[in-house]
Amino acid sequence: MPVFAGFVGGSYVGRSVSANTQRTVNLYPEADESQGGKSNLVLHGTPGLKLLGTIPGSGGIRPGGLYETTTGARFVVRGNTAYPLVPTLSNGRVTAVAADPAFGTLATSSGTLSITDNGEEVLIVDDNQGYWANATTLASLTTLTNGVDFPGNVPRIGFIDGYFAAQKRSTNQWYLSKLYAPTFDLADVASAESSPDRLFSLQTHRGEVWLFGDRSTEVWGNTGAIDFPFQRNAAVQLPVGILAPHSVVASPTALYWLGNDTMGHTACWTTEGYGLRRISTPAIERIWATYDSLTDAYAFGYYEEGHWFYLLTFPLAPSTPTTTWCYDPTIGLWHERAYRNPSTGNLERWRGAAYLRVSRTHLIGDYANGNIYGLDLDTYTDNGDPIQRLRRAPYIADDLQPLRHLRFQLDMEVGVGLNVAAGQPGYDPLMTLKWSDDGGNTFTSGQTKAAGRYQQWGTRVLWTRLGASRSRVYEVSTTDPVKQAWFNAHLTVG
Repeated sequence: MPVFAGFVGGSYVGRSVSANTQRTVNLYPEADESQGGKSNLVLHGTPGLKLLGTIPGSGGIRPGGLYETTTGARFVVRGNTAYPLVPTLSNGRVTAVAADPAFGTLATSSGTLSITDNGEEVLIVDDNQGYWANATTLASLTTLTNGVDFPGNVPRIGFIDGYFAAQKRSTNQWYLSKLYAPTFDLADVASAESSPDRLFSLQTHRGEVWLFGDRSTEVWGNTGAIDFPFQRNAAVQLPVGILAPHSVVASPTALYWLGNDTMGHTACWTTEGYGLRRISTPAIERIWATYDSLTDAYAFGYYEEGHWFYLLTFPLAPSTPTTTWCYDPTIGLWHERAYRNPSTGNLERWRGAAYLRVSRTHLIGDYANGNIYGLDLDTYTDNGDPIQRLRRAPYIADDLQPLRHLRFQLDMEVGVGLNVAAGQPGYDPLMTLKWSDDGGNTFTSGQTKAAGRYQQWGTRVLWTRLGASRSRVYEVSTTDPVKQAWFNAHLTVG
């Protein structure tokens, strides 16, 4: 049976769905670097969410609100309250988390936080106000006074060479704290001057301060100057700024962010040294353009089995299409991560708002409540709720005459049903095949095939007698709580 070319891939929905309507939801592509496997690309199921504990209080875990100081103290911010976070570990993995009594209250209850520390004090900024506490004891959160010992109107902070760095929104000014102190002398200020735009974000990266305006970015390094120790690198001036201040994430080798170029074009960018590369596609950018807001997007990144994932969430976007996008630079493709609302069956933004790695466990804070999860490849639900995994494939078309679709076989890991009693979730996993013959506008109700109960390794996931069409889009999906690995598809047409 011929291989279905392009079945494994990323999300790419064109301006016209009749031209391209590919989606990859809660699956991520991985390359077979050996080139000796069944397929050069494989779709693996994204991790599920395993509940480890619930933080008291009200509201959700704040985006950016999980943090570990350089001295090893961990804390979480739910709503307007900061709590020390106490994980229980076994064999290097977190098995439970709890909160000690709160050590402080913020003036705000929602919005993205920026947090860093200098080894002695930890500094928290809630998009305006600054707060600090001892980085080891987490005792008594102290509020800094805007205009006195903190600039105010600060969305992002960083730490570099003994100083906290903060930029003041909608100005070209940025500030340094006193040396190894959480307070600022507001006379220690410099101006970003390579471009007349205003500053909107800041990131410390590889020993430098990156200052993001709305249309340009510049880089400052420590020269040891007496009046202000950092000076602009005159050789570096990037013609791209930032649109969402909290979308910037630093990996060990590069920065990633959602920004605007000098012509006002919105895209996602990454650095290559001091160079730039656009990583979003026209298809994804068109989807982003339909969202209610882009400036409040937030992001974080994490490593998993050789992949570095950049997750970008748009909290005010409509619920369909999904509003958490994930870029994997190891493969150069985007996929979508989504939470399936059990009440409506709709895909919504993914639950993760904050991230922290503790030992061998990825901790995730839920934007809607106080839950802390473990992000786990061996967990196949989102805290007990089904995960919908979906691949909408490229078109199969022949404009001259209808093609008879005789057989479609999904080449996947079979026999992955759970060793549980009959009737329990995962006992007899099913795969659903749908298709569209009208340019991706409507799909059939679907036909299901078994993917193999526990250790039924000889199962074939095969559909036959699928009708005829000049142009067809196939979609494979499942919600069963079992391991998913999709190697390819095979299609026979006549």
